[in-house]
Amino acid sequence: MRKYREAVARIRIGNEIDPATEMGPIISESQMNRVLSFVEAGVAECAKLSYRGERIDEGDLSRGFFLKPTYFEGVDRSLRIFQEEIFGPVLCVLPFHDEDDAISIANDTKFGLAGDLRSVSLPRIMKVSQGIRTGTFWVNRQLNPGPEVPFGGYKQSGLGRDTAMEGLMEFLQTKHISLQLTDSFERVRR
Repeated sequence: MRKYREAVARIRIGNEIDPATEMGPIISESQMNRVLSFVEAGVAECAKLSYRGERIDEGDLSRGFFLKPTYFEGVDRSLRIFQEEIFGPVLCVLPFHDEDDAISIANDTKFGLAGDLRSVSLPRIMKVSQGIRTGTFWVNRQLNPGPEVPFGGYKQSGLGRDTAMEGLMEFLQTKHISLQLTDSFERVRR
């Protein structure tokens, strides 16, 4: 957690078109208020708030919807901040015993849009990435998928896929035609 706290403090928040920016703004004021309501819900539910990310209210960023990261430690899995998709810089940190426990924790929600793992152990990477039920899973990186990669979630994180061939197939209807020519052809010729 010490390393995590140090990493959070170093995150460069700014204009998303600046290559030095690591975290851009929230999409809208209503979404920013929604994210802040999750932080308040976590506090109200007595989660251990380790770092409260608040709206940036100084300098050029004060005109946008910029929030500093927030994270809670030791979160109970039943809390709203764990169970719902926040779509903002809010993290729940939960301890786990081994890979199976981590997979169980990650899958204990009705959502499954994306997951993330940091590891150099290939057996761990394979076990965790295959075990966690998400539509996208990043290992040692986070990149937005390009148009050639299908994007979409599992469970209540969306139906189907966007982009790539899988996204195109959503607009098509597949038809199966079962045909046997040998017997039918002989009967028709007679």
